[in-house]
Amino acid sequence: MTQYILDTDHITLLQHSNPLILQRFETLHTSDVAITVINVEELIQGWFNAIRQASQPGQKQRLTWAYVGLRSAVKFVNDFLVLDFTESACEQAIFGAAPSGNTNWDTRFADCVHCFG
Repeated sequence: MTQYILDTDHITLLQHSNPLILQRFETLHTSDVAITVINVEELIQGWFNAIRQASQPGQKQRLTWAYVGLRSAVKFVNDFLVLDFTESACEQAIFGAAPSGNTNWDTRFADCVHCFG
């Protein structure tokens, strides 16, 4: 059963091997950790933006870096259970208050863990 949902900030820190995040992550069972389809969209969109920006003459090295990053992100997300974005999650995360009353957009999705399927 999923007990932890990573937000995009923690995913980025994990991808960059942040020592504090790695230390904490190593204490968890992988079956207890999930990400949301929102995280997937944010990660992939970031790499799409990098690819678009690097698709200019003279940007060969940066374009290669961006495509390597996109491939790495796809591989990374495949290692996790990806929770769906349901109508219930949409209602609570976007249109209503999250269960904790949190109003911060980035963390409201994690508050709605029971809303993701």
